[in-house]
Amino acid sequence: MSDEDMVLLRQVWGVARRVATKETVRRVCSAQGRALLKDCLTFAAVTCPPVAAARTRDVISALARLEWSNVKNPRQFAGTAGQVTLDALGGSFVKLSQVLAHSPALVGGVAKAFRASLAACSAPTLPHDVVVSTVVQELGPDALGGMPGCVFASIEPQPLASASIAQVHAATLASGERCVIKLVRPGVAQRLHVDLSFLVLAARFVDLLLGREMILEFLSAPAERVASELRDSILAECDLRADRRNMEDFRDWLASSPALQAAGLRGAVVAPRPIAGACTAQLLTMEHLDGPLIASLRQEREAEREAEAEVEAEAEAEGQMGTEGQTSAARWKQALARALAVTSLSIVEGALFHADLHMGNMIYLPQRDCIG
Repeated sequence: MSDEDMVLLRQVWGVARRVATKETVRRVCSAQGRALLKDCLTFAAVTCPPVAAARTRDVISALARLEWSNVKNPRQFAGTAGQVTLDALGGSFVKLSQVLAHSPALVGGVAKAFRASLAACSAPTLPHDVVVSTVVQELGPDALGGMPGCVFASIEPQPLASASIAQVHAATLASGERCVIKLVRPGVAQRLHVDLSFLVLAARFVDLLLGREMILEFLSAPAERVASELRDSILAECDLRADRRNMEDFRDWLASSPALQAAGLRGAVVAPRPIAGACTAQLLTMEHLDGPLIASLRQEREAEREAEAEVEAEAEAEGQMGTEGQTSAARWKQALARALAVTSLSIVEGALFHADLHMGNMIYLPQRDCIG
C-alpha cells in the first residue's frame, strides 16, 4: 500500500471514529430522523416510481441502438454505453456527466475510461413533431401554419442547440421576421424534481450523520441548505419567464447606462429582443441574431494558424502572411474584448450578467461589429 493510500485510510478512519458516537445515534433516532425516514418512504413509494419507469424505458431503448459488435473492445464500449445511458437519463445526469468529464480527481480506476465519452454527452434531440406539439400546446392550435392570426409561419426541423433542459430552433414569424425559439423539454421539470428531491433527502441524512459541527468543516452551510439552493436554482431554469425578464432588464441597462456611454461601450453588446405574444413559461421566442459563434471563429483561426505554419517559408518569400484572416480575427477579437469590458461593468453597476458566459454562448455580429 502506498503512502498516499495510507494517508487516505487514516483520514477515513478518523472521520469514521468521529461519526460512530452516541451523539450520532441520538441524532439519527430523533424526531428529525423519523421525519426523514417518513419522507424517504414517501419518495420511494409515490414520487419516484413513475419517473423511474419512464427512465428505464428510455435507457433500454437507447442501449438497444448501440453497436453491440463493439463489445470486443470493452474499454471503448463501456465509455460509449456510459454516454448513451447518461444522455437517456436526462437533465440531472447530463450535468453530472459534464462534471465527471472535467473532474478526473472525482473518478478513478475504470471510471476514467468514461472521460472521453462523457465529455461529449448531450441531450438527445427532440423529434420535430414533439417540438411542434409543444409550441401548439403553449400558444394554441393556431400557433403554426398559414392560418390568419398564426404566430409562426414555420419552424426549422434541425435544432440550433440541444441541451439537457431546453432545445433551440430557428423559426419564421407570420410577419416574415426570422426568430429563434427556446422550449423546455416536455417532462424535464418532473424528472429534475425527482432527482433533486433525492439529493435533498441525501443531504438531510448527511446532516444527521455528521452533525452541524463536522458539516461546517467542509461546507459553508448545512448540506440540506446547499442542496435545496441547488435544487431551486436548477428548477428555475425550467421557467423561461425568468429568462425573458432578465433579457428585458439587460436590454434596458444596455440602452440606459451612463457608464456604458461614458466608456464608449454603447452598442458593444446586443441582447436579443423577446417577441411579445410568443412567450410562455415553457417557450421563449426572441429575435434572430445572425452571426458565427465565437467558439467556431476561434477554431477557424487556430486552423488558419496551423495552415500558415505549414507554408510559412513560401508565404515569407511571396510577402503574404494571410493578412486577410488576421484582419478578420482582429475584428472579432476586438469586439470580444469590448464585450468583456461591458460584462465587467455590468458586475460593477450591479446589473444582470451572464452566469454561463463562454465562447459557445457568444455570437459575433459582423454587420454591427459587436457581440450578441
